[in-house]
Amino acid sequence: MNWLLKINNSIYFWLLCIICGLFIFAAKYFLYTDELYYSTFGEQFTADQIQKIISFQNVYWRQAIGYCIIPLIIIVRVLYTSLCLFIGNLVNESGWKFRSVYTISLKADIAFCLSQIGNFYYYAFSDNFSTVEDLSINFASLLKIVGKDSIPNWLVLAYNSINLFELIYITLLIIFLKITFRLSYLKSIVIYYVDLLHRKLSIHYRHDFPVSISLLNMKKKTVIVFIFVLLLLGLSSLLLFDTIQRTQQKKEVYQSIPSFQISDINGFIITEALLQEYRTVMFIYFNPDCDLCRDEMIQIKENESALSQGKIVFFSLLPADSIRQFLQTIEFEPTQNMLFLLDEKATLVSEMEVRATPTVYIYRKGQLIKRFDGPVKIETLINYFAEE
Repeated sequence: MNWLLKINNSIYFWLLCIICGLFIFAAKYFLYTDELYYSTFGEQFTADQIQKIISFQNVYWRQAIGYCIIPLIIIVRVLYTSLCLFIGNLVNESGWKFRSVYTISLKADIAFCLSQIGNFYYYAFSDNFSTVEDLSINFASLLKIVGKDSIPNWLVLAYNSINLFELIYITLLIIFLKITFRLSYLKSIVIYYVDLLHRKLSIHYRHDFPVSISLLNMKKKTVIVFIFVLLLLGLSSLLLFDTIQRTQQKKEVYQSIPSFQISDINGFIITEALLQEYRTVMFIYFNPDCDLCRDEMIQIKENESALSQGKIVFFSLLPADSIRQFLQTIEFEPTQNMLFLLDEKATLVSEMEVRATPTVYIYRKGQLIKRFDGPVKIETLINYFAEE
């Protein structure tokens, strides 16, 4: 690994930029095809709308900006890592030079290029993807193993970051720290994880008062850091345990129609028990100020006879007066198989993890079979009700 540290930093940096640029281009040409966009958005947008998305992605100036920011992304990432290591060293007062720390961070950054290369070849040869979102998942990550649908949204990035190439990155940092500063592996690991290094584990004792005070302070510092790390690990464990429990509870609720007791726009109390007699139930979260919601509901109004076999439950955070005014504006007259719920306390919004406006949920026999974040073509919704 010593040969890697001897490579000129400028040449190495631009090699990283070129490699990243080449594989971004290859991914765009071989993976992000027009067919993939149609497969991803085919149930939500019309062909013309999808073509506009593709055309926007292929605009020359947009692609040029994307390639130009590659060096900026790499340099920011390297400087951030260098700063973290350098600050950790300042606490220990070991006298490292920032240039040396920067070299270590830059040379270890090859792990992210390897991640990009590995992802490209994995998806190119395995064809194990069907949407644009699938390609954003690292093939060697914890997210790939557990699946995105089994964890809350705020943990997706964390699970995707726990991957083989992050481990390679950490390993390279530890090895380069050991080589550059002639440290033991244990010390290198301590620097990376705790940002604190005691470069000298053995101290030449002299029987003078200042050295005794310095040794005493070093021990106190070590104890404080050790206690802090234990408290941090303990708190993290409690939060992780609580998150796992909450995730499991949410997953059970999310996969079936949640329990609720909510008033509709006519003042009647509606519960989930009233929906049990219907084989297909569609929940739609909407907002009267949303143009996409307006278009979606107009399409539903124009095709209400084709959607009459199941139950359609609209819910919103707004009060009854706002919803009535909205329905009058679009001349929407609810039929017998439609409900408008006032989710003013965000009960359903929270339980069903609403992420977009509109959001559509299709339940069959009380179990979730499909979710759409965003508008859906009316033909798609009719097909689900046609299976009734």
